[in-house]
Amino acid sequence: MDKRKMSQAEAAQSKLQSMIGEHSGVVGLGIGLDHSRKGLALKVLLDGTETDLELPEEIDGIPVETSVTGPISAN
Repeated sequence: MDKRKMSQAEAAQSKLQSMIGEHSGVVGLGIGLDHSRKGLALKVLLDGTETDLELPEEIDGIPVETSVTGPISAN
């Protein structure tokens, strides 16, 4: 993995976290492989209840992708 690209993704993740804040429909935020599995993407995990969440398609060249996981809890 290219360290420069990972640093870019980490900076974009920080920006996205600031944009999302404590939105009630977001259950997770991370960095993973994009849908093509060839590059990095910001992954936003949603519980399925969000109605007003607006996300950019990308931040600083890093795509933003969503997945509905449902609620996540620690056992």
